[in-house]
Amino acid sequence: DLALDMGFDAIGKPNASACSDELIRLLCERRPDLTVFMGENDTPDASGKVAGIDGPMKQCERARNAGLRAVFVLPPRGKDLREWKNVHGATRDMLERIVRNAT
Repeated sequence: DLALDMGFDAIGKPNASACSDELIRLLCERRPDLTVFMGENDTPDASGKVAGIDGPMKQCERARNAGLRAVFVLPPRGKDLREWKNVHGATRDMLERIVRNAT
């Protein structure tokens, strides 16, 4: 996972709704200082929903409702973290700045 390569503890999921209950349970057991849910700038589906935004936002809300400190962020450029880093040159410091601004 790219976030791991950037020096973060990370969990990559194949889609936003996969293993949702297990993820919240794991986070509640681990109690991290802050959990960051990174969305993706996906194209809306026919109903206007954006899976890469709606799913992680729901997970973030569930984490907050479970008493965890959590934020949702999007890469400012590119579709996802990978594109932001590989095409637009994102660094760990840039991602940390976005997270700080979201808290």
